[in-house]
Amino acid sequence: MIWWEPSNNYLEHHGILGMKWGVRRYQNPDGSLTPEGRARYSSLYKSSGAEERFKQLQSQYDQQLARSGIQVGNNGTDIIKKGSVIKRVTNKSNETLDSKRKYGYLTPDDAEVYESEVRYMLGADLSKRDNTEDPYNHWYVDEYEAKRDLKVANAKTVADHIVSKYGDVSMSSIKVSDYAKAILFTGENKALLSKTLKEVYSEFGVDTRASLTKAETIRRSLATGDRDDVELASYVANRIRAGGSAMSYMLNHIMYGNTDAKNMLMSDIKKMGYDAMVDIEDYMGLADYPVILLNPADSVKKTRQREI
Repeated sequence: MIWWEPSNNYLEHHGILGMKWGVRRYQNPDGSLTPEGRARYSSLYKSSGAEERFKQLQSQYDQQLARSGIQVGNNGTDIIKKGSVIKRVTNKSNETLDSKRKYGYLTPDDAEVYESEVRYMLGADLSKRDNTEDPYNHWYVDEYEAKRDLKVANAKTVADHIVSKYGDVSMSSIKVSDYAKAILFTGENKALLSKTLKEVYSEFGVDTRASLTKAETIRRSLATGDRDDVELASYVANRIRAGGSAMSYMLNHIMYGNTDAKNMLMSDIKKMGYDAMVDIEDYMGLADYPVILLNPADSVKKTRQREI
């Protein structure tokens, strides 16, 4: 026997007065926010606690820089204070300190980033590594001390200079991984694949590490609630991630494998009176404050070396 109970089936549609099919309240067709969307998102961001949480994270980041001897400026110039310790990973046991540029880092977080990469490369059990004369079996950390206050071209100064010379480089000329296309550059963010460096930079800048933290803060703080609000927050977070990735792709395309462009950039920054510059390639998502010493023999002295 089959028991069947009649029911009144009906279709409901929920919306708001005046809504139209395919027309969003908060986003334009190109994915940008409408004035109503910007106002709505601003209100959500403040009321959710995301703004306060991001301020706390930014404060922690600033404190770490300060403890490492970095004085952040507002005019494109930072200062590494006299006596601050700058570290560098190298595979040379007796690397000389000369006028050749040296890549380094200052913060504890960055030390973990670079040194853990070496540990991974050498293998988890360092005691069992091959003790041959192969230089890539032995890596060291050199420590330098700033002999005076050092002028550092911050990320914005470096990026401004790159954009002034290569602003017309387009994402369409760069090979983007299939993974990035599937994860980052979807929906409205596909349009970023045809924009120039100048266009992307004007919208997103280069503060990518902080921006990615902000994106995650937004996503977590607005993970529940009204569906429209969650979708709006998700859109903004994804937009930040995609924009930062587009910047990273283009800057790395210009700098990696282009020795002339890299040498010209460093030479120009040095002529502007700087002792060092933020390493823009690693700054875009990998490290807090990676630096390039432009004339280390003049600006720092080597104090010690230890093997990793």
